[in-house]
Amino acid sequence: MGMKWCPDGEHEVKVAFQPTAGERDCPKHGCALRPLPKKAGRQLGADRSSEETKARQHFNQEVRANPCFYSEMLDGERRRRGHECTYPLDAHHLVEKQWIRREFGDLPEDELLAILYDPRIGAPLCRAGHEGVKRLRIHWHELSDECKLFCRWVDEQYGDSHPSMYERLKLECAADQSPVKEGAR
Repeated sequence: MGMKWCPDGEHEVKVAFQPTAGERDCPKHGCALRPLPKKAGRQLGADRSSEETKARQHFNQEVRANPCFYSEMLDGERRRRGHECTYPLDAHHLVEKQWIRREFGDLPEDELLAILYDPRIGAPLCRAGHEGVKRLRIHWHELSDECKLFCRWVDEQYGDSHPSMYERLKLECAADQSPVKEGAR
């Protein structure tokens, strides 16, 4: 059974999945039945301001302008041996977005967005790499100097009233003592 909408009586009417001509009108009100109205639901990103949407789009565009971090060629080999990319390419935050929102959420929106969506704290990862980032980890020695310097700058600006973003970066990008490439298993 399917359902249709009676606009006059503002109620649902049971009909066959393929309604016949006799099932196209409301039996109580005689008006033409319509498809059920769409339920008001939360749209993804509906709670974002236009400024945040622009900042997020800029972050994604800048970060995804490069190939997958794990597929980068170093000395003739991929950064992660055995890694095979699967698209789409995602813009990964090296410092967790939720942590930044939680710890810096008291800042004015423009300052928060400048930290949250700065491309220097992003890494392009293919979908398989992004889903496996907890296992494959991006290591401290692999981070760009710009990323580390940006986190230091955030600490200089907000360190008196907020936790260290540089220390959080170190936590999330655990130091790997050897620059030996990991194999993706």
